[in-house]
Amino acid sequence: MPMVNIRTQEHIYIADSEQPLIDAVPDSAVMKGCLKGVCRVCRCKLKGGVVYESGNQVAVGQEFLPCISYAHSD
Repeated sequence: MPMVNIRTQEHIYIADSEQPLIDAVPDSAVMKGCLKGVCRVCRCKLKGGVVYESGNQVAVGQEFLPCISYAHSD
């Protein structure tokens, strides 16, 4: 299970690349809702790295849902 660094503003968290990104950050760092990708309250903008959402790579600068996304790089 490869580990990656996840950065949200000024904090860095360690994430397991095989678990949804939202599992790596505390509740205070990102709003959590349904955790299924339906409510969209956890939307984030990708600043860098490689993230996959529903099997598709998210482009840098695009929004993604960390509850259904997986990091493949820092």
